[in-house]
Amino acid sequence: EVIRLGHIVLELADFQETCAWYAQHFGFIPSDVQVLPDGSPVVAFMRLDLGDKPADHHTLALAQGFLPTYSHSAYEVVDADAVGMGQRVLREKGWTHAWGIGRHILGSQIFDYWQDPWGDKHEHYCDGDLFTADAPTGVHAVSREAMAQWGPTMPRSFTKPRFTPTSIVALFRNLRRSPDLTL
Repeated sequence: EVIRLGHIVLELADFQETCAWYAQHFGFIPSDVQVLPDGSPVVAFMRLDLGDKPADHHTLALAQGFLPTYSHSAYEVVDADAVGMGQRVLREKGWTHAWGIGRHILGSQIFDYWQDPWGDKHEHYCDGDLFTADAPTGVHAVSREAMAQWGPTMPRSFTKPRFTPTSIVALFRNLRRSPDLTL
């Protein structure tokens, strides 16, 4: 049983400008930011500003990509048993397992990812961290290994872009115009 849509993750060519836009227009606060070795931010986990009321670690996550795309949506379930039951149900329905079961480091959710018949990823999770508005932003090195406390390492399919003729054209167009995107 799904409680609610918990968060979505989007990939963007104009990562920093888009993060600033969501912060300015919707009041999102970065809970954690992942950075490259040179310090450039590449992923921002953003929470709602609810003042003294605790909010989920992230409702929106934004990631540097070479074109705008939907990464995944995540659905909160009651507990770890529901995550496991979701795995069983989706496997029986013929969905493709993508990653999990594990526990994220940032946000500390117990997670399980599935790919639907159209190729989109969906996450079931429970037991995530909550923060008030005054919690400071964490800064962390980005890596596939740093995405889970336990469980399998994030598969390369989560970080490997799909190359199609349209996406290759977008890559070259965005390399010329986006200050956030480099080879």
